[in-house]
Amino acid sequence: MTNKVKIKMEGVTEYVEGDDVYLTETEGTYVEEMPDDNLPGRGRLVIKAINEGGFGCTEVDLLELLAWVKANRPDLISD
Repeated sequence: MTNKVKIKMEGVTEYVEGDDVYLTETEGTYVEEMPDDNLPGRGRLVIKAINEGGFGCTEVDLLELLAWVKANRPDLISD
């Protein structure tokens, strides 16, 4: 996935290897051959956690994550 915004999230922990975590805005998907109208995740905010010494990563949709917490663990959100 390509990203156009990359903000290092100081104070956010990647627990397995202690690598950096970023807030990014997606531009597309991992599948380059797909037509533009079939690119899921375009323009979404994701949390990107680097792993494998910088050779790998995982990305989680931030707004979906927050919606899940709000619906399933509202006790974690303070007003």
